[in-house]
Amino acid sequence: MEIKEEFLSAKQHEELLANIVNKQKEVDIEVKPTCAPQFMRIAKQQGVPYRFAKGCLAGISYCIINPKGDVQPCAYLDIPIDNVRKKPFNEIWEHNTILKNLRTLAYKDKCGLCVYKKLCGGCRARAAYYYNGDYMAEDSLCIYEGVIS
Repeated sequence: MEIKEEFLSAKQHEELLANIVNKQKEVDIEVKPTCAPQFMRIAKQQGVPYRFAKGCLAGISYCIINPKGDVQPCAYLDIPIDNVRKKPFNEIWEHNTILKNLRTLAYKDKCGLCVYKKLCGGCRARAAYYYNGDYMAEDSLCIYEGVIS
C-alpha cells in the first residue's frame, strides 16, 4: 500500500514480465517474480517451461504464519485468518472459509473469465487492495483480455 505511487502501469508491468521471460531463455537459473502471477501466462505464451504450476498460490498451496502465530493467505494479502496458538494449523488450512474460497478459483470479472485463471490466478493481494478487501476481484495490473469461450 505504501508504494502505490511507485507502481508500474499495467502496460509497463506486462512489458517487464515479458522481458524477464525473454531473459529466462538465456540463463540457467529459473526465475519467477514474486507477486506477479501474469508471469506464468506470459511464459506459457512464449513457450518457456516452468516447474511452477501456478502464479498466485495464496491460500491454494501457500500461506504464511507470522511470528505471533497469525496465518495469512500470503505475505501481501494482509488478512489474518486465524492463529496457530489457538487452533492447529491443519484445521485452519483445511477448514478456513477464506482459504476454501481462494481454492475455488471463483474470481470475479476479468480474472474469473480468463483462459489462464488456473495458471495465473491474478494477484489476490492487489485485488483486495484495489477492490475494498475483495480478494476474489480481478487483478488491476493485468492487461490480458482472453476469456473462456
